[in-house]
Amino acid sequence: MTTAEDSCQPACWRWSGESSVELMIAGFAILLCLLGCLFPAAAPAATQATEEEVKAAFLFNFARYSQAAHHDKRRESTKPQHYNFCFQRHDSLVRSFARVTEGARVGSRTVVITRIDRLAGLSNCDLLYLRDGELADLPAIPGLLTVGDGPGFLQRGGMIELRRESGRLRFGINRKAAQAAGLMISAQLLELAAELVDE
Repeated sequence: MTTAEDSCQPACWRWSGESSVELMIAGFAILLCLLGCLFPAAAPAATQATEEEVKAAFLFNFARYSQAAHHDKRRESTKPQHYNFCFQRHDSLVRSFARVTEGARVGSRTVVITRIDRLAGLSNCDLLYLRDGELADLPAIPGLLTVGDGPGFLQRGGMIELRRESGRLRFGINRKAAQAAGLMISAQLLELAAELVDE
């Protein structure tokens, strides 16, 4: 049986245009393609996105489709102005993310990129991206969305795990971990998840 995802053409992973705003919008198009190819194929002149550009678009949209379950007074004075994406020593991904999100916003909040050396001082981070094995010393921080790409990330308490399946970038969600941090993951992301952990 052919599913909606199986029927997606490779062009679902392509976007036309080179501006950062178009790339940001393309991230949402990628999610819609995963859901059911709701967007038509891009023009023949479209360029193939690199894996890191696709990953960057996913990270941006994870932020857009996650929100605090209640008002967070922890950063009341700065929260309306900035959404802080934190990375740990991943220069190539940081560069791709900066290109994809240049001039973009998460709601009304300006995107800010912070590179950190150690898992400390994360109180100003809204989303933290981690590689394999970096979760061991992560403190529990209310309102912090954690995304990683190592095997078993969800089982170790991470919230969203990026993975490759059949040549495509997919993701799993640990909804219980997100709820424990006071975060709500949108129904759209939950429906797209390749794996959902609730306990």
